Amino acid sequence: MERSSGCACPLRVGWLTQTFVHWHFRPEAVQALVPEELVVDECEEVARVGLTPFSWRT
Repeated sequence: MERSSGCACPLRVGWLTQTFVHWHFRPEAVQALVPEELVVDECEEVARVGLTPFSWRT
């Protein structure tokens, strides 16, 4: 495969496993952990923190 200058090579990925987990926290507890410039979003008076672990192959 020939690549031209400035072009990204396509990446083929196969997802093996993936999951989504979320926890609810008090917004002020999460806000204390992030830089001052960022404002934590709230929904129904809670902040949600998510983690998306995955494994993949090329």
